[in-house]
Amino acid sequence: MLTGYTRKTMLKQTKILIIIGGVVFIFALVVIFWPEKIIIIEKKEIKTIPASVVLVPTQDKTPLVSDTGAMKTILDDDQYKKMYLINVLRNNCPVKNDYFEIDYDYAVDKFIVNVPVKNLEIFLQWKKDTGYNFINDNYWIIKND
Repeated sequence: MLTGYTRKTMLKQTKILIIIGGVVFIFALVVIFWPEKIIIIEKKEIKTIPASVVLVPTQDKTPLVSDTGAMKTILDDDQYKKMYLINVLRNNCPVKNDYFEIDYDYAVDKFIVNVPVKNLEIFLQWKKDTGYNFINDNYWIIKND
């Protein structure tokens, strides 16, 4: 036996629960159908490639003397970083993905990049994201298909 007061209270509670459920449902729809992340640079759509930054270890600067009389040359930090990055990328070659291909040509001591013109910005962004942009441009031969 519900009194008129409790019946009105239950109707209000039911309305509040329906409103809260509707808000949660709309929020769930917005989250589910939210567009994917796209980077826009100069009104052009550029896709991102998952890439991790190459960490360069610090150089051991203690002088080494060998039994052969050869001395170890200690490079400055910029030269060491560049040589380390070249070595890491050369060991990982060939690099192939949907946008470009990188291979190393030992005859000319350079990286050969096959990239279509439309994907050149993606390649440059990949170089920046991974830290390989520190390698001078004279180590790269870019071939556009």
